[in-house]
Amino acid sequence: MQYLRWLPLLASEMPNYYGPTSFLPSYVKLHPIELFRIGSEAWRRSFPFSAPNGQWAFSGRVALFVGLKRLGLRPGSTILVPAYHQGVEIDTLIAAGHVPKFYRVQPDLRPDLSDVAEKLTPEVSALYVTHYFGFPQKLEEVVRLAEQRGIPLIEDCALSMFSRDGDVWVGSTGDLSIFSIYKAVPLPHGGYLVMKQPCGDTGLVPPPFRSTVLQTGNLIYQYLTSVSPEVGRVLSRTSRIPTAALKTDVVSGRDAWQPELLRFSASAAARHLMRLVDPDEVIRRRRENFARLESILAEAEVKPFGELKPGVCPLFYPCAVTDKLALREELAHEGVGTTNLWYHPHPACPKDLSNEVEPWRKRVLQLPIHQQLDAEDIDRIGYTVLRLLAKRKLASFPARGTLRSRTYLSVMPADEVSLSLVQNGTESVPEEGFAPAAHTAASSDSATATTG
Repeated sequence: MQYLRWLPLLASEMPNYYGPTSFLPSYVKLHPIELFRIGSEAWRRSFPFSAPNGQWAFSGRVALFVGLKRLGLRPGSTILVPAYHQGVEIDTLIAAGHVPKFYRVQPDLRPDLSDVAEKLTPEVSALYVTHYFGFPQKLEEVVRLAEQRGIPLIEDCALSMFSRDGDVWVGSTGDLSIFSIYKAVPLPHGGYLVMKQPCGDTGLVPPPFRSTVLQTGNLIYQYLTSVSPEVGRVLSRTSRIPTAALKTDVVSGRDAWQPELLRFSASAAARHLMRLVDPDEVIRRRRENFARLESILAEAEVKPFGELKPGVCPLFYPCAVTDKLALREELAHEGVGTTNLWYHPHPACPKDLSNEVEPWRKRVLQLPIHQQLDAEDIDRIGYTVLRLLAKRKLASFPARGTLRSRTYLSVMPADEVSLSLVQNGTESVPEEGFAPAAHTAASSDSATATTG
């Protein structure tokens, strides 16, 4: 790795973040004071909420299920989907009475258009495209293929809310677009669907009040326990909120298929909390944090994507490494939360296509860059990653080397509290996800895709 050439400078130039005093969560949490803030209606003026034919749902997968019914597709027909996927969206297609058929994605996660064209056979009734990590796919050719066949285009924007491709909002092109709102802003749950045609009455009912209260309480609990180890110690011994929230049957964010959720909309409480969201500020902070972390990790060769283009609102910083599960545990010991997305493919996906995207699943770890993190937090994340990667590299050197003996590369004992925060529910958002085909950088004009 190129960054080894400046390892001798680590002692003098790398900030010392040994012994975490707080836990940096991978998703946004809810500050209790926010409950008393008036907020504004600014969120209603941003897409997808400004779309004329939009509806709330409990989650992205519920939005997909409802949208599929509204599209009026042939019962039992086939939907063409990408080989790189989460899995619950495939379960949703099957639950809606359709058959998934998988197309190849390129190493930079763009659809393989020749494979898509070949597989658009007469039984295919819709084409499904995913925008990964907040990075928009280029849809011109995809739209052309769908229009030639006279079938609707489905955009999965579960990880790409508030992103644009230039001046075009992600999700504004497809006949059906789905979003997972609670991944980007602090809500207990929340999905959204946008259609070209009127949605009509979805028939969804509000989730149980107890579930909404517990999940909202858990967001506050996770915020408080992330602030300091001392608070975490007290709450982990006294609070029953995390256990109760995880035990309730109606909960968002689980990887497991939950057909019982398909009848629920978003609660009034979740919609009310949207008043705390300023989309412009969310976009600005995420872009700034992404760029800052990118500059820190520039020479570490961990970035699988190209430049952060205008309009992109990234959900994470995808970091391509070897043995990402070990690095995830090491970062948790250092008080840095991460997300391990889409580690396993859906069993219906052919093995040859699964193997092609296996590096994305097994090597890419999602680092947090959300709007609740400031510059100091991003520096802590970046320099901690560098230190752990340098330590790994030095461990492979001969034991007698003077470089290996430098004391400033030693890692302090892990703080048991920061690890317990993970174990006790601080990072309770499920492990959905994605990973890259190689850890080499993709072309700067490559696009990405995602699920809900």
